Amino acid sequence: MLNSFLFIIPLTPKTHLTPLRSSLRQLCFNALATQTYGNWKAMLIGYTTEEEKLHENFILVNYEGAKEEKLQIATQYILEQNLHCDYIIRLDDDDIFNPTLLTELANRTFDLFTDKYHTFLDVSTGLLTQQVLYWFPNSCILAKKHALTVFGVYPPEDQGKSYKKFKELAFLIENGHADFHFYFNANHTILFANKNNPAYVRTLYPDSHSSTFSGGHEKFMNNFGDWRKNTFQAFQFLKGFPKIISPLSSGKSQGLNALLKNRLANLRAALNYEKVVIKNNTERK
Repeated sequence: MLNSFLFIIPLTPKTHLTPLRSSLRQLCFNALATQTYGNWKAMLIGYTTEEEKLHENFILVNYEGAKEEKLQIATQYILEQNLHCDYIIRLDDDDIFNPTLLTELANRTFDLFTDKYHTFLDVSTGLLTQQVLYWFPNSCILAKKHALTVFGVYPPEDQGKSYKKFKELAFLIENGHADFHFYFNANHTILFANKNNPAYVRTLYPDSHSSTFSGGHEKFMNNFGDWRKNTFQAFQFLKGFPKIISPLSSGKSQGLNALLKNRLANLRAALNYEKVVIKNNTERK
């Protein structure tokens, strides 16, 4: 039997839905609605607007609260409703998932599918960049038995804001995603996306959480170094996304030294990735 997939998407509260964020959310929804594989559902936790177009595979769970609470609400719903799925994928509503990937994975068996090369979109220029990072992104595809296994701890409370913990121990899918890789080791079947066909694209923009707490968007963007035109076949639809903010300087304007530095860092990270992320985790579990 072919695999079934479930996306968990904690929605941005209406009070934080800027025009740009709303556009990105619709882009996230559209990427799911145009999946080339049909055996999937997406659980949206929060409230949608009347203008948003929802696919028939969307499950809307009306709950407003912190993202950490919404993830717990999602896992509670899965267990209480005995919701069937083979794999669970956690997304933010400004993440753009590969519309063709589930077709590729429909008859594969694995514990984890993830990007080694994390892909980022600068929505002000339409340029993309990739970096090898020493953790799994939140968009990795987890076998359900792992996603709902008690492991690790809840994410730390952010900037003094507290959130409710509905049970004492966290499931893996409820962890801060930077801790996902502590669970997996060489005994698990881990598949990596092709560099030129990533699982998802993470969007970067001025009022994002990452930009805000990194000293400003331009400074944050320049950390990535090597920005290029979009050549990914599965993500060509991003070229039509409206660039509704003023272009900022990106790593592409920093010159040859910055580009070479970025590429050298990626090469070094790629060579050490398996050792750092997978093999050493047996001792850390």
